[in-house]
Formats: sequence, C-alpha cells, structure tokens
Amino acid sequence: MVDIAIVGGGIVGIFSALTLAEMGYSVTLIEANELGSGLTSLAAGIFSVQLPLKMDYKLVKRSLDIIERLERYYNKKSFSKTGLVTITKDNEYGEKLVKSLKKITDVKVLDNDFVRRKWPDLIISNNEIVLLTNDDGVLDIGTLINTARTK
Repeated sequence: MVDIAIVGGGIVGIFSALTLAEMGYSVTLIEANELGSGLTSLAAGIFSVQLPLKMDYKLVKRSLDIIERLERYYNKKSFSKTGLVTITKDNEYGEKLVKSLKKITDVKVLDNDFVRRKWPDLIISNNEIVLLTNDDGVLDIGTLINTARTK
C-alpha cells in the first residue's frame, strides 16, 4: 500500500519523495520518461541566498539542506559553493539589500578598488557597491539525477 504518489521525477519530485519517505510515508515516484529528463535537465542549477524576501531565502536554504542529505545518502558530491557577486547602486536600495542579507547570511561589501584589480574587465562606477555571499553555488543537476537513477 502506497501512502503518496508523486507525479514527476524532476528535482522537485525527487526532493519531495525523499522528504516524505524520511517522514515515514510509503512513496511512489511516477515519471513518464527518465528521472530528470524534463525541465530539470534544462535548469542552470544556480542557488543564491541573495534574495530580498526572507521566505525565498528559507526555501533556498531548505533546498540546500535536502541536497546535502542526498549527497550523504548517495555518497556523491553535486553542489559546489562558488559564491556570488552582485553589483547594485550605492543608494537606499543597496543599503536595504545589505542590511536584509546580513540578517540571514554572511555578506561582504567589497572594496571597489579591490574589485577593479581582481576583475579588470568588470566595470563598476563609484556610485555602485559590490556584494559577495559565500553560501551561493551551483548544483550539478546531471550528477545528482544520474546518481539517483542508479540507486
């Protein structure tokens, strides 16, 4: 007897099935083709905590928690922390963004001269600020899905 049937074997379906199974439900995952062959295969896999809404940030962090559990379960690394640089105006919006990010993650405001030396092709003006968050990264969806297919 199955408690829950999930239709769609993309990243969301796989995450949902794993979470529900961990909660003790009997889960069946239904996919018309191969796991991850639909929209998931087209996704870039970029995860960023540089989001203005706290709920969005919580969803990203929850997703990263699930990815870490999948990596432990499959004993295969699929997420790489790369950090993310954002350039924004040095105005009220920029100040609000920095303040909101500091409440939820480690954000650094980089010195513009440092940025110009490190990335000489990057053009920034004196009325802009450069933010760096280290928790951001890229999910190798192919590795994650291919590992899930084999288990």
